[in-house]
Amino acid sequence: MKFQKYPAHVLFSLALRVPARRKLSEKVEVSAAAAAAAAATIATLHEDVLRTHILTRLDGPTLASAACASSQLRSLSSQGDLWANICRSTWPSTSSPLVSRVISTFPDGPRSFFSDSYSLLTAVASPSPVPAPRPSRLISAVDIRYRGDLIFSRAVETDADSGWFQCSPFRIDVLDPKDAVRTAIRFPDAEQARRELGDGLRLSWVLIDPAGRRAMDLSSQAPVSVQRHWLTGELHARFATVVEAADAGERGLGVLRRAFGGRRGKREREERERQRRYEEFERRKRERKEMKLRTEGTLDFLFVGFGVLAFALFWLLLLCR
Repeated sequence: MKFQKYPAHVLFSLALRVPARRKLSEKVEVSAAAAAAAAATIATLHEDVLRTHILTRLDGPTLASAACASSQLRSLSSQGDLWANICRSTWPSTSSPLVSRVISTFPDGPRSFFSDSYSLLTAVASPSPVPAPRPSRLISAVDIRYRGDLIFSRAVETDADSGWFQCSPFRIDVLDPKDAVRTAIRFPDAEQARRELGDGLRLSWVLIDPAGRRAMDLSSQAPVSVQRHWLTGELHARFATVVEAADAGERGLGVLRRAFGGRRGKREREERERQRRYEEFERRKRERKEMKLRTEGTLDFLFVGFGVLAFALFWLLLLCR
């Protein structure tokens, strides 16, 4: 896991009022004593207090930053139980025995898993002359929240070597088409309620390669679009991640294999970037569709013109005999 170093933060502040009549040297001595006391505060705390009452209250990015402050904090922050609790709180589906067993096989356990899954994909790896082995088994850890409350959590295992998976577009069914999940969310009727639903929904889809001990979050977190189906009236919330294929014929598993080894970026910035890339993808998709329709219209017009010309020449030859 790569960490960016931050300056040590002052955890406890100390305010002192010095009378204005005191000498400058006394002020300097008091200020130096206050600074020394503040600097020594974190070092004087017992390790059990740091471990059980402070570090357990931090989220993943904050814990990673704290590990860069001192060698003591780095040692305490590298414990696996801290990162296991953070993974379970960030992705409740990782508490499944299926996912927990796979996470334990990662190089640094839950810490490596968090590093892979929390930082979002920015670009897939370049094609390699010796490609990495194709994943034969995939595990999806899916969590859906609405306004911060968990409404769905499930871990699903998929056989990537099955004939059905190989012959169809990349697809993983977390729910059976006939199944439904009951929630307290009211069905939005108005347009404003539809937008509010999109603002409240959050999806996390962590895809895990057990054999390669790799993981990545494929979701855009927030919906890139919420649309009502024209026939059934159902609302479709779409979450998407746009990745670049090496060529037009590259299949889903090939792109996925390079995505596991791709670059990662900061989560907040990449969430906005994923929305922009999706809008750019949809724009290009519409342009290709319009160009295809124009090309087909031009070809149809030429075929009709040649047909009419051939028909006219045929009757002209008959009349000239």
